[in-house]
Amino acid sequence: MECLLLQQDENAPAEPGEKQQVLKNNAFSESKGESDMQPTPLNLEASRSAADQWPEVESLILEIPPNAVNLRHGAHYVGLQTPNLQVASEGGELDQLKQDEQRVDSATSGTAPTPTPTAADHGFTHTNPAQEWYSDSQIAEFISYTRDCLTASPPRSLTTFYNVTTIASPTPSPACTMLREAYRAGLVQLAQSTGLTEVFTVGAPPPVTPFAGGFGPHWWVGKAPAQVLAGPLAEYRNVRNAKKTLDRKTNVKQYKNRELDRQRRKTVEGVRRQEQGLRMCEDKDEDVETSEDSV
Repeated sequence: MECLLLQQDENAPAEPGEKQQVLKNNAFSESKGESDMQPTPLNLEASRSAADQWPEVESLILEIPPNAVNLRHGAHYVGLQTPNLQVASEGGELDQLKQDEQRVDSATSGTAPTPTPTAADHGFTHTNPAQEWYSDSQIAEFISYTRDCLTASPPRSLTTFYNVTTIASPTPSPACTMLREAYRAGLVQLAQSTGLTEVFTVGAPPPVTPFAGGFGPHWWVGKAPAQVLAGPLAEYRNVRNAKKTLDRKTNVKQYKNRELDRQRRKTVEGVRRQEQGLRMCEDKDEDVETSEDSV
């Protein structure tokens, strides 16, 4: 690191037209033998204010031990931004970064920390990859799904992972306690810990994929029976063939109903003759039945 210092001899008389001599001093070498020259900062207030912008609090990143959870894209580390620490933040992890900065600023300034937001305050009701805060029921569902996948025979692969941020200090939240137990059981992984919060990477059920055809799950509402039978992507000829199929089924059903009605009428007539002691078959009746069968 080289510093440019301006030095002027006060004892030597100033001659007109003489330029000031610029001495180049290297702070890390003594090649010129100028030990009496001590480099001083150019602006102490500017450097002191720049150093106070970020508190000297290092983010503790723990090594993730290998376990049964096979991460698809690895662990995403989030934490406090410090001058000597590069933090990989993406998506919803930027919100967590701002929250951690506010907590540390409040702790160093001596003021009361801001209240920690909860899932109920944000109104989260469904899983979202960009979401950092989850309810206890959602976390329990994630852990149960991961356990079922790992204990299945054969084990099912996990394809969706969420970073779940929990409160670890001063009192661990129920979600933090639940995830710590799952971590000891090898079901989740600890991605990052700052002393105030702990971020766990946990497997989750894959989100429901939308229909590829551009239609919703209730596409059949308000459609004719033939259109429903033909399907949402059917053309006119498909709908026409579906209508013919429905008409044929309707005619067959009506024929079966007529046949059943004829058999019912014959049964009623036979019971009536048996109760009255009449003959079950007569010449006139045979002619009538023959005419009915021919019809």
